[in-house]
Parts: sequence; structure tokens; C-alpha cells
Amino acid sequence: MTGATAVPPRTSALGTSALGTSALGTSALGTSALGTSALGTSARRKPDQLPGWAPAGVVEAYGERIALHAAGEPGRPAVLLLHGIEDSWTSWQQLGRQLSAGFRCYAADLPWRAGGSYAWRRQPDDTRWIGAAAGAVPEPVTAVIAHSFSANALLQRLASAEPADAAAVVLVSPFYRPPALRITWDAFQRSWQDFQLVMTEGLRARLGDRAAGLEEEIFELMAAKMVERIGVLGFLAVFEQFVAACDLHIDRPEVATMVIAGTIDPGIAGDRVTALAHALPGAVMRIEPDFTHFCHLEQPHRLGSLIAGFLGDHTPDARTGRARHQKEAP
Repeated sequence: MTGATAVPPRTSALGTSALGTSALGTSALGTSALGTSALGTSARRKPDQLPGWAPAGVVEAYGERIALHAAGEPGRPAVLLLHGIEDSWTSWQQLGRQLSAGFRCYAADLPWRAGGSYAWRRQPDDTRWIGAAAGAVPEPVTAVIAHSFSANALLQRLASAEPADAAAVVLVSPFYRPPALRITWDAFQRSWQDFQLVMTEGLRARLGDRAAGLEEEIFELMAAKMVERIGVLGFLAVFEQFVAACDLHIDRPEVATMVIAGTIDPGIAGDRVTALAHALPGAVMRIEPDFTHFCHLEQPHRLGSLIAGFLGDHTPDARTGRARHQKEAP
């Protein structure tokens, strides 16, 4: 798992999608956390780390470094938290602190972190780092909780021949393209515009109360600098996932699946959630009227309650409050 052999350059699943821009923006939205790092100067301060979190290991995989941070009592069922593109493991801290009452939470710092180089895009797919992160957790993973870009990467992994990483998955604010949504150049342009808007919303969500203290002109300059730094590569990474989403064939009845999003999230609203529900037969769909794309930042308590309830109903480990067993030493 430490580095893979050289692979040909990515073939660009991009196929350019109907991305109904909105969706796409939404996902890239990982930007949310991004606020801090991609931001320019003033936002470039180190994200605040809440008490209760501690480094839990580092793994080198396929030329990239993945660091884990953990919260919660060892021995409890383990959940793996995966952030979106241009985001950070720190965006999970509030939700993780709530879940840590019953789980051992591991938040992964992934290659598509805020401020990254996008060298990871030279690899053939994005799912391998999910497997690497799950493999780095020192105990069996009961559930994987993924936001936005990572939620779609997790969908791709579920559609692959790779063994399941956990008994349950929770997809937070994924984005989905209904098969009927045509891919056109106009849609591509709208998607780029929407991407910028969503990234800006993510920045505002990440800054929280600090955003209210900024003059609007200063905030707009920060947002413009952030989007400029992310650039085409970040946009295409999200757009490609959006385009490919409706072509995934997912048949994993052994994996309990939950989708959580908001009705105002353009990436999953309207006929998109209906199409995703059709693609995930048996999945629990919770589309909340007031959830934002960044509900893990803006509605962490309600989100945590939904997740804990789902895992309690669908995983034996969560019901007992203890992990089944420890991983064997390599």
C-alpha cells in the first residue's frame, strides 16, 4: 500500500458533464473547508484544532501522504471520516466530537486537501486512497462517512470489484447526474460558474462567525483568490465525477448505505435525488429541508444524530458499543 507502480496518465473520465453546474459546484464544495487553506493570505492561518483529537498515524500510498487524527475511546466501533476536495480533516471536528460519544472517529487528511498540488490526478482513479485510509485505521472500520467529492469517490469504490471497506457507508452531500441530463458546452460553462459560487459559499461556511466581521469587498477578494488558486484542475476533478456518476453500477446489498443531503443543495436536489435513490436500491435517503451542502459544518448536531441512529439500526458494532475484534498485526 505504500506507493504504486507507475501508471499511465489519467484518461479523463471527464467526458465533460451535464453537470448541471450546480451539482458540480456543490461537490467541489469541499471547498468548504477549503476556505482556510485555499484562501489567500489572511485565511491561510492553520485551522483550529478542537480538544480531544490526536494524531493517529501516517501512511504513504501511491505517492501521497495520508494522515489520520482520532477522537473517542479506543475499542469503540471505528468510523472513518473523509473530507471533500479543497477541504481538511479539521472540518469533521465538530461532528466527530459528537459521534465520539459512541464511536472511535478517524478523520483522514486526503490528497485532495485544501492547498494540494493535484499531482494525485495523475493516478487512474480516486478510490485507491479511500482503501489506503481504511487500511491505515488500526482496527476494523464499522462505517465510512464521506462528504461531497469523497462521497462520490466512495460511490465509485462501491461500484468497483474492491472488497467493502466497512459494514456501512454514509454519503453526505454527494452530487449526482441523472441519465437524462445532457452534456453540453453550455452546461459545462454553467457548471464552472456554479462551481465558483459554491466554493465561495463553502468559504463563508468555513470561516463561520469570522466571515461576518469582514467587509464584503475583502471577503470577495479572498474568495476570488481562492478560486483562482484552485483553478481548472479542481473544477475538472469534480466535473469528471459528476459526469461519471450515472454510469456507476452499484450492487452492494451487504453494505448498509445512507445518503444525507439538503433540498437546497443543487448537486442532489429534485430529480437528482430520485435518480440516485434508483441507483442505490435499499439505501436510506434523508433529504432535510434546511441542510446545506456543508451540513457537517453548519448542522453538525442534527447530522450526528441521524448518523448515529442509522448506524445503531444497521451495524451490530454500534448497537453493542464495542468493536468486534482488532486487526491482525501485519
